[in-house]
Amino acid sequence: MPDKAAAADGPRPPPGIDLAYFEEAARWLQRHPRALEGGGVGVYGHSFGGGLALAIAAYLPPRLIGAVVSVNHGSALVVPLRHGMRCVQPKHLAFDPCLARVNAEGHGEGGWGYDEPDVAAREGKLFPIWASEVPVLLAVGGGDTAFPSVAYAERMRALLRERAPPGRDVTIIVYPGAGHLLEPPHAPLARFSRRTAEKSGLFQTSVAAADPQLVAWLTDPEGLIDWGGRPAAHAAAQRQHWQDVQSFLGSRLCASARAAAAAAAAGRGGASPGASAARAGGGAVVGGELSAKLAPSGGSGWPSRLATSKL
Repeated sequence: MPDKAAAADGPRPPPGIDLAYFEEAARWLQRHPRALEGGGVGVYGHSFGGGLALAIAAYLPPRLIGAVVSVNHGSALVVPLRHGMRCVQPKHLAFDPCLARVNAEGHGEGGWGYDEPDVAAREGKLFPIWASEVPVLLAVGGGDTAFPSVAYAERMRALLRERAPPGRDVTIIVYPGAGHLLEPPHAPLARFSRRTAEKSGLFQTSVAAADPQLVAWLTDPEGLIDWGGRPAAHAAAQRQHWQDVQSFLGSRLCASARAAAAAAAAGRGGASPGASAARAGGGAVVGGELSAKLAPSGGSGWPSRLATSKL
């Protein structure tokens, strides 16, 4: 039996989210019998999950992660990152509820409470997406009021131009009028919610320095968070976003599996006919098995349109 007292006295891991947990999950998925042979795993994350997805792109091996989609978040989190016992990114975003704002409808907009992107970049809080080889799609609602997604996307665009090597595969799409809660097509716009984050401590702070209107909202148990978005624009964005995600993941994960197949064939001393066809752009590996695994049921394939060009 393990000595619990001795274990309690042993070294403790640093605080924060452990990326080793997600690496283990990705390796399990990569070994799944229905996974693309040799290809990397696709990752999709929204809001906090979008920031975590960018951390996965920045810090996990590119042959393990085939492509990442991040929705409405920046390349930083409000908690530190570690990998097992090793600290990966000790710096993290600050969030001050006293900097939130109350709009004309009386609802709170939390996006103002985070570090500005220039501050986060200057203080070394951003994940180095420019140095990663993982293809990234950064999708942003132009009307997001819960996180400064547009500002962080524009800062990332500038950093990529400054620091990324030629050919770095990062696509940034801004959907005008869309809010924070981008969901699958035909899901209704859920623009408001109560401050459930208050229970986790996000809004537990001194309100002495806040203006009276904000104090009233912070202390009102019925106070609502406004996530942003206009119904018609948000609905259109959700339809287009779903197509963009499928197009991006389909093309990048196919490319990841084709590259792995080509490398494996080269390691064996020769390429198979199926691998040669794939490298020639046939879109299939071994008689179309790759395309069959990726295509949605009932459809003829992935949408070909992508709303923007890569940087």
